[in-house]
Amino acid sequence: MAAICRYVDIDAPVADVWALLEDVRRLPEFSDSTLEVRDAPERLTEPGQRYVQVGRLLGKTYSSTWTVVDIEPQRRIQSRGSVAPGVSYCLTQNLADQGAERTRLEIVIDYTLPGGVLGRLADRAGIAARAEREAQQVLDGVKRTVEADIRDTRRAGEPGSRGRP
Repeated sequence: MAAICRYVDIDAPVADVWALLEDVRRLPEFSDSTLEVRDAPERLTEPGQRYVQVGRLLGKTYSSTWTVVDIEPQRRIQSRGSVAPGVSYCLTQNLADQGAERTRLEIVIDYTLPGGVLGRLADRAGIAARAEREAQQVLDGVKRTVEADIRDTRRAGEPGSRGRP
């Protein structure tokens, strides 16, 4: 089993970051490789909840079913999934309050690739390096999305502005 670990600091309170993460239907907003999310609950609230992520990798469309295995509101979501025989992964998203309305979001992806010929092909295709780039891109996307949501909310509260109250 291999692992990827990345983090980003977000200029937003934990509650705002959590609100985005628990609504997996918004995943296409911050993950360029995600085309859509199907069969998702309104919010992730308990182990056993499932959803399907439809994405694109190496020019191919795939679907991956995710199952929440552990959740601690405003602290951690851990989900397991599989995209093909022999390929499995566990995604853990950890939130840490950094004070002054700042949050650190860390993602840890533990994954296995198939052995034999398929594993060697995946290695040559640079799957691990692509997964690391994708992880960072998603973190950057979460940061961008949450911080934009906060700016929009603040603007909406300004006198004479339009938008959300």
